[in-house]
Amino acid sequence: MTGRGREWLVVLGTAWLLFAVLAVLLATRSWAPFPFERAAVGWSAADRPAAARSAVVALTALGTGVVPYLMAMTAGVVLVRATPGPRPLRRTVLLLVAPLCWLLAGEYLRRSLMQAFDRPRPPRTDWATTAAGFSFPSGHTFTSAVSAGLLAMAVARTRPTAARAAAAGAALFAVAIGLSRVYLGVHWPLDVLGSWLLAAGWLAIAAAALRLLHRSPPPRLDADPAGTGSPPLPLKPPGPTHWNRGRTARSPRGCGGVRSAVADGWPGSWPPGRIGTASGGSGQPVVSCPGMRPEMRSSCRSGMWL
Repeated sequence: MTGRGREWLVVLGTAWLLFAVLAVLLATRSWAPFPFERAAVGWSAADRPAAARSAVVALTALGTGVVPYLMAMTAGVVLVRATPGPRPLRRTVLLLVAPLCWLLAGEYLRRSLMQAFDRPRPPRTDWATTAAGFSFPSGHTFTSAVSAGLLAMAVARTRPTAARAAAAGAALFAVAIGLSRVYLGVHWPLDVLGSWLLAAGWLAIAAAALRLLHRSPPPRLDADPAGTGSPPLPLKPPGPTHWNRGRTARSPRGCGGVRSAVADGWPGSWPPGRIGTASGGSGQPVVSCPGMRPEMRSSCRSGMWL
């Protein structure tokens, strides 16, 4: 596993460990709010001008509905454009729908946790907008964080120089949506914090999966990259590189006079095989396999050409 892969595992483990600790802490209090949570919601209810309320209601609407799913679909388009060609159809479709499917799967996880925890919302008298369901974790906060994070990862994959700007924009969007839920009085502060932690772990899994999906397959040695239909060039035996320079081996009886370099597993040989050059000066490679089956020995005595 690469260093970046280990980093995502650390983010996943840390975020979800903190989320579990937070959930256990709230459960020990029977999901009742802490005093500072009551104070935050009470302050927002007492200091909420009409203009500010209207602006925050418009802002919080971006965390649900069409906008997050459009962001996830845009992330899929960006990922497809970032994939070097030629792009197989199956791989293209997978990259196109992966962010949207991941957002939907995260929503299912979040709703399941919300139903299981069953934490009550703040009192309705403090609400400045409509809300439904339970309180922990916050749905708007989670959806906005995941959708913005997926789009930021796609942009970073396409333009690495814009990775920090994309991450900062996604974080700012997620923080704004989360704080708006507390300001409007429909969520406790720890509901928002729990959603941020849950979304961070969910995005860490997405980042690790994206590295696997976006990894280009190694080219085949016998492929025809130009598409000319011509037969592939014959494979050449390895030259005296740093790993076989000066190492020699004798061929079996019947292939005498061969001075060979050991090349275990080289394409075209029977592993473990030995590839060398015929003594007649033709320069053609021959295979020397001491462990060859009896029915193959006659071919070896006559000189086995690759």
